[in-house]
Amino acid sequence: MFVTVILSIACVLLLCYIFSLKSQIRTVTREIGRTSEYSYNRLVTISLFDNDLSALVTALNREIDSRKHMKIRIAKTEDSFKRAISDIAHDLRTPLSVVKGELQLVSNGRDCDDDISHYIDVCISKTDELKYMTDSFFELALLESDSEKAKLQRINITNLIMKFIAKNEGHI
Repeated sequence: MFVTVILSIACVLLLCYIFSLKSQIRTVTREIGRTSEYSYNRLVTISLFDNDLSALVTALNREIDSRKHMKIRIAKTEDSFKRAISDIAHDLRTPLSVVKGELQLVSNGRDCDDDISHYIDVCISKTDELKYMTDSFFELALLESDSEKAKLQRINITNLIMKFIAKNEGHI
């Protein structure tokens, strides 16, 4: 009889411990959910009576902190990359303008035979295309940098395709 009472008390204590542990696990789960809602800028802060559960929460907090630092590094890397793209695009524009200007000077300053004049015109045309692509690249870099909002406008794709075909008719 005495053993039965002791076993009953032990079972009741064990059940209370298990229910308390389950309650704390639910609390930890809620806290993790709240932490993810706040984009990992918040650690799980609760006091626990179980050492193993406390160790788990500590490990989770280290992981949350690690992810927060990783997100910061990724954002800095993306900003650096966007700045580099913008700088490259800007640095390409100047030499292209100089090359085009020099080609125009050569074209206007001399009497060239038709073949040379044709090649100079082709070079000027290709320089214009490169300048256009570089300008587009620069605009894309600006849009990616979030420094300017994109100005959306409607375009007539049929006219755009027709212009492209007319321009490249002899080259295709």
